[in-house]
Amino acid sequence: MTQIIEISGSDSYHPTCPFLIQTVISTGGHQRRPQRRNPQLLFNSSRHHRSKLTTNTATMPTELQFEALHRFENKSMAEEAGRFSRRSDENLLQLWRARDLLKDEDIDPLRDELEARGLSKQVAEISELASVRDLYGALPTAPFTYFNSSVPALWIRELWLRYKTKDGSSLNARIEKVQRTGFGSLGGAARAEIKYFYEFQGHQYVGRVLRDFKVDAASADKLVYDHHVGEEIQIRVSREAPELSYYPSGMGFLDPISLGLQSLLSGALVFGFAWLLLRSITHAI
Repeated sequence: MTQIIEISGSDSYHPTCPFLIQTVISTGGHQRRPQRRNPQLLFNSSRHHRSKLTTNTATMPTELQFEALHRFENKSMAEEAGRFSRRSDENLLQLWRARDLLKDEDIDPLRDELEARGLSKQVAEISELASVRDLYGALPTAPFTYFNSSVPALWIRELWLRYKTKDGSSLNARIEKVQRTGFGSLGGAARAEIKYFYEFQGHQYVGRVLRDFKVDAASADKLVYDHHVGEEIQIRVSREAPELSYYPSGMGFLDPISLGLQSLLSGALVFGFAWLLLRSITHAI
């Protein structure tokens, strides 16, 4: 089955690829513009005269393809619009104060979310001020991370909890605390934490999501700022040891591996220096 498409030879010619044609397909009384494609074409045309193209309709975009593309675009727009929907007003306003540090594609969704919450006046006032160089404002002091060895240690802890609860019970827990600290001095890591309570077989327990990080700040921000006190989350609890619970942090393994190797190297250098110093002292005696 073939379909006849009227095109203009001079209008459809592409300077870099003459076979890449953009045209309008006439289908059932309405017009639709297809994506660029390179179907098998039978040419009988001149660049200066109108001509006809014969193409196999099997190569044309189907209604299902257009529908799938439409759903994908709608999903992308919804994800973009909801990017900041779980953040607190305070965090969103702080992000707007540091808007020059954001990616270009984050500016409009952030402004839309602030205006949807009725914070247009604050947005206008902040916009008159120069952008600050701090995305977070005042943050709690970072804990001592033992020369960043806590980064791989807390990653291993999360993997261990996931393993111990893999056949456990799923239940709801209520968040009591969410916190992100600043970075420590002398290159120290920061910490992201969620503390929650849950009840299992008539007893109450406390669980924590703890991760230290240096590079993966985006995942840490998502963990902390996309949750709030009082929110219910679904966790997994070990049946044999109900004090063990697991909630995924969503943070990766690059920080733990790189900083773990760095910690091992630093420790080896420290112990090596101490051993050489001790040996020199004993030889002097």
